[in-house]
Formats: sequence, structure tokens, C-alpha cells
Amino acid sequence: MSRQGIGAEKKPFYDIPTRPVLARWIYVVVASLPYFLGLTIGKLSNNYGTGVLIFVTLPVIATSWYYGIWLGLLSSLIAIILNGIFLLSLTQNDWSSINGFLWPGGLMLALVSLITGRARERAEEQFRTGTELRARERHLTMVNITVKDILNPKYPENRNYDLVLHLTNIYVADCAYLFRWNATKEQAILIASTTS
Repeated sequence: MSRQGIGAEKKPFYDIPTRPVLARWIYVVVASLPYFLGLTIGKLSNNYGTGVLIFVTLPVIATSWYYGIWLGLLSSLIAIILNGIFLLSLTQNDWSSINGFLWPGGLMLALVSLITGRARERAEEQFRTGTELRARERHLTMVNITVKDILNPKYPENRNYDLVLHLTNIYVADCAYLFRWNATKEQAILIASTTS
């Protein structure tokens, strides 16, 4: 069993940036599949409905969550252009006829990207703050226990060993040594340690 540092704990499910870059790109590509599959099926079956265009929000959300607001906005811009191209190819109309349909959806994509990126930043900030507060609380609790045990020891002859043991726990160390300086011999003398 490995020791964890002060405040170290399991990462939350949304902490994807620690994963490899390839894995994050795979998530974005998988999120894009419903969009491209829906367009392909619509094209093959001669069903020119535009309902499938809503699936473009999935890769925009994934990109915004995993890579931040700016790349999310870039992906929403790419998605708007793709929607325009696919609408032109599906409906065989000119650009001015689909422009009224395209800009509200594009605005919504940009808004979704901003909201998702900001939610990710807030989640990271909240997790970081919570971890720091738990680490501080643990440290203060351990210091409080140490002071109480030093001032009122159960076994006064073990006071030095208890101090070393508590310091080991506070700093999550493997072992600790307590030395006293002997001025007449001009050397450090070992008083207590956590090793056998």
C-alpha cells in the first residue's frame, strides 16, 4: 500500500486532462460519430431533415470540456461551417436561404461551448479548493492531537517517541529521528526514532 501526500486523493471522474492526449481526441471523435452517421443515413435515405444537425453539439461539448473555452469556440465555428456545407448539399439551396437557419444555431453552439468550458473551469476550481481545505484541516487536526499528547502524555517516559511518531504522521514520512545536541561532547545524540 503506497502512502498518499497531504490532501492527495482519488481524482474525480471529470479530470480528463491527466489522461493522454490521444485518449482525449478519441473521446471527441467518438462524440462526433452520431453527427456524421446521422448525416450519412439522411443522405443515403434521401431524408433531408435537419434534425440531425443538433448532434453537432456533442463534439463541441466534448472539445470545450476537455480542451477549454477557446478550442471549444473554434470547434463551434468549425461546426457552424460544417452545418452550412451539409445544409447546402442536402437541400440544394443557396447560401442566403439557409443563412436565417444557420446563425441562431451557430449562436447556440458558441453559447454551449462557453457554458461547458466555464463549467469545467468552475469544477476544477472547486475540486482544487476542496482538496486544499481538506489538507489544511487534516494538518491542523494532526497538530492539535500532537500538542495534546505532548502536554498530557499517557506514558511520560514515551513522550519523545510520541513526538517523533506524530511528526511522522503529520508530514506523511516513512520514518523520523529526534536528536538532541550534547554541548559537552559536541555531538548529536539520538533520543527517539520510528525505525526499529
